[in-house]
Amino acid sequence: MTPNGVVACDIPDGLFLTQIPTSPKVYDIAIDVPWFPAHPTFGIGGPRGHGGSKQLEGSITYGGANCQVGFNNSLTCTSMGHSFTAWTPYLTVS
Repeated sequence: MTPNGVVACDIPDGLFLTQIPTSPKVYDIAIDVPWFPAHPTFGIGGPRGHGGSKQLEGSITYGGANCQVGFNNSLTCTSMGHSFTAWTPYLTVS
């Protein structure tokens, strides 16, 4: 999360986009501009993580972005009027 509301997530094992029937695995997802929905950035292994970071528990809000852990450890992040939800083995974006 950045002060201007950019939010992104590395997905080490990858998830399948539910909107695409034969989706490749996505390893990095971002909301970084208000005019485009959440989208994969196709960074294998993800460029956004920090080694040794703690896994999010509960919720966090920063710079207008909000991420929260929900049912069965799903992760939902919203910012700039868009969102993504990650739950093994799927990823939904809007």
